[in-house]
Formats: sequence, C-alpha cells, structure tokens
Amino acid sequence: MLVFFIHGVATRDACYSSNLQQLIKTEFSQREEKNPHFYASFWGSALTDMGKIWNGIDEDLAHAKKKYSKSDSEEFLKYRSFREGFFSQFMGDFFTYMNPDKGRKIRKTIAEQLHNFIKQNPNDSEIHIVAHSLGTVILWDILFSDRFSAKDPALSIRAMIRELENQTDVKLKHQVNLSSITLIGSPILFINTMLDVRPEKVEQFAHSYSSEQPLRWLNLIHGSDLMAYPLKANLHLAENSYLKFEDEYLLEDANWVEKIARSLGQNDLAMAVSSSDAHNSYWNCPHTARLITNNILNQLDNNGLV
Repeated sequence: MLVFFIHGVATRDACYSSNLQQLIKTEFSQREEKNPHFYASFWGSALTDMGKIWNGIDEDLAHAKKKYSKSDSEEFLKYRSFREGFFSQFMGDFFTYMNPDKGRKIRKTIAEQLHNFIKQNPNDSEIHIVAHSLGTVILWDILFSDRFSAKDPALSIRAMIRELENQTDVKLKHQVNLSSITLIGSPILFINTMLDVRPEKVEQFAHSYSSEQPLRWLNLIHGSDLMAYPLKANLHLAENSYLKFEDEYLLEDANWVEKIARSLGQNDLAMAVSSSDAHNSYWNCPHTARLITNNILNQLDNNGLV
C-alpha cells in the first residue's frame, strides 16, 4: 500500500508531512494494520522567491516615507504580517503554478517522483493520494483538466493510474490503482471557476470504478481555514455514483488566541489570528490522521464517520 503526499503553498521543507505520517502510523498500529509506504513529493524549490518581491516593496515604501515624512511607515501598507505571510505566499505560489512553464516544471517534478515511488515498490498495486492546499488544485488539474498537450507531464501521471490510462497514449510498465484521495485545506471550489472542470468529467472518471470498489474521496475542512470549502454539492454526483465522496469538518479552534477572541465575540480578530494556523494545522492533527486512515482502510470510526 502506497501513500503519496502533495504539498501546498509556502512549503520549503521536504519533511513537511513527517508528523502526519507518524500519526497515521500510530493509527495503523492501533488497528493492527501493516504500515503503508509513504512518499512526500516536493516541488517547493520551483516556487517564486517572495523575499525578493518584498525587498522591492520595502524599497518602494522607503521612497514613500521620504515623500510623506510625517506619516508612520506602517500606515502605508497596513496589516503587513498578513500581507507578507499567508496572503502573498498563497497568491504568489498559485500564480507561479498557473505560469505555463513553471506549472509544467512542477508537474514534471511530481510525475518523476511518483514514477520512482511506484517503481521502487513493484509489489504494491494500490495508491492513496493526500493533497493539501494548492496541492489539491494541482491534483485536480492533473486528473481532470483538458488544457494539457499530449506531452505534458500530467498525461504521464494519468498513465501511471490504471483508471486513467485510457486518457493518454503513454504506456507504462509500472502502474497502480488509485484507491482513495484525501484533500486537506482545499480551495478547489473557487479556483475551479478558472480551471472549469465540469462535474461530468469527474463522473466520467468515477465510471472507471465499480459499486464493489468505488473511489473513496475525502475532503477535510478546518472550520477556521479560510481556504477550505466543501465540494460535494457542486460535484452533482449521481446517487449511484462510483465516487464515494464525503466532506468532513474539523471544528477545533486553530489556537488559543482564536478561542479567547471568539469567547469575547471578537470574530474578526479571531479570523485574523487563526486563518494561517488553521490552514497548516492538518499536518499535526491526530483527528486528521484518524480520518485519513479511515479513508485509506475504508473503515468507520466510533462516530460512524468514514
């Protein structure tokens, strides 16, 4: 059994999934299941250097300070920490991926890593993909978009998945069955307004499965994560669809400051102090690990949730 991670925005550490992997291993051990093989794909080196961009912004602000000498420099760009942190990282990384050349480079990196992972484990025919943040958009794009040329790495990735091999002329020796997908912190709902993947395309993919072995697809949403939204209703899946899709919610506060702010009725403050932590919280969350394990093993927990 193989588990392949695809990271999202602002990830510069190739060990980003280590904590979550350990939590999943604990779940497998408690259920007396053999641990899967993990691979954390990493394409963060292809991302835009936001530090250089902000150095340029600081130069512009220095000139502005000379022009408006009586004004506090912090007044020119309010909420600097949010702008420079989560907001600019997400926007910068997203537009980097949507650049045709850089996006292709990212897909090529993922394709090479996935191929090596499958090749190194020839006796494992089952793969489970866990994607976070922008990684969920990249996965969605790779699986369903019609915008790629025949030589794009996305087609090579499809050729590695038996359920998608009919969508490409590429023939590979090493293939796997895609048994489950887990999305964490996914903004697909709104970004798909640009990618324009139609629900029929997803349903067509589901036809590669069967009622006995449907594709299990889990979408995890932290209640304080402003990037994450439910998807099920907008997929318009048929009642007898072979895609077993579920939205699940994580309702814990992202940090103690959010908890206090919400208790005081300061919801705007709570949002400001929690959004980034919530978006990254999945990697260290035992609840997330439990739900991912449920999805991988097709098991129910004590609450009846898959």
